[in-house]
Amino acid sequence: MTPLMKTFLGLCGVALLVGGTVSLRSRHHDEQPQPMQLTAEQKAELAPGPQPVVVTQPQPKVDAEIPPPPADDDPDLEDGNGS
Repeated sequence: MTPLMKTFLGLCGVALLVGGTVSLRSRHHDEQPQPMQLTAEQKAELAPGPQPVVVTQPQPKVDAEIPPPPADDDPDLEDGNGS
């Protein structure tokens, strides 16, 4: 079997697979899906329950100011050339 024959056979197989997939997909696409019905137990799970009360303690106020960062003793000297 020549390489051309193998290539042709492979392409025919892929075309058959794609054609079958499209055919089956279009057949089920026309049908309307049935809406799902929830049971009473499932509806009860979805109903919002009472919200828990969260008690938080007030945060203490900090009046102290944050000191500025220390000054650099030796500044970075650059001449703009990246060296």
